[in-house]
Amino acid sequence: MTGETKANRRLEYPNYSGALATAGNLVFLGHYDGAFTAYDARTLEEVWSFNIGTGINAPAVSFAINGKQYIAVLAGSAMREVVLGNAPELRNNATASMLFVFTL
Repeated sequence: MTGETKANRRLEYPNYSGALATAGNLVFLGHYDGAFTAYDARTLEEVWSFNIGTGINAPAVSFAINGKQYIAVLAGSAMREVVLGNAPELRNNATASMLFVFTL
């Protein structure tokens, strides 16, 4: 409410996926190198990460079924030339679209 920055985190690649914050104090980000990562919402320290194997530029979503919470993210992004110019190691990432769903 004050506009004060409470925490910040420097990322290796630009964030084109957006961020998903949960009521359980987690923030999820998808990264261009294929990492799907959960951070502590207060400190932005990494608490969990899974490498999907392809870039992510879609936002994650959260939903619940029968009281169990899930986090889903679409992966398989085409790499933007502006990113590849500074990160040629990402040039060979697969671009097949895949949906990954995780449970909390």
